[in-house]
Amino acid sequence: MNVLRIERDGELATVVLNRPEALNALSNALCDAIVHAFRELADDGGVRAVILTGEGRAFSAGVDLKELSDPNRKPAEFSPGQMIDAVRNFPGPVIAAVNGFAITGGFELALGCDLILASSEARCASLPSARATRAHTCACTRAHTQGVQVRAYSHTTY
Repeated sequence: MNVLRIERDGELATVVLNRPEALNALSNALCDAIVHAFRELADDGGVRAVILTGEGRAFSAGVDLKELSDPNRKPAEFSPGQMIDAVRNFPGPVIAAVNGFAITGGFELALGCDLILASSEARCASLPSARATRAHTCACTRAHTQGVQVRAYSHTTY
């Protein structure tokens, strides 16, 4: 099974995180696939906008902790920061369609998009860290420079 699915409809591409059994946890293979997909879509002059979503009941549960604890795991080609940069560098709008959990790295991935559309089932959370703060700041700064109104809601971190 492919960890990432790309569907095209004219000038719109939908990128689907496709690890529903793991709540679309960001494995090394999935992070690498996201970078390759967004770079290819950026180079394709026929794609003007992208929807990023997750298969199943989660957008993304964040880093794949099971893979992270495996001493024999295959190293990632790209860092999580490079993954988010690939999304942010797409020349057209990227819309995160958050359909469930968007936790830690999954929330940061959503924040890397131009717009987040969240279903009534969406649950977002992050842990306080320098990287998360950077992602939140970049997302809000980008939104403000593009004339988007940003509302901040307090949330409990666990």
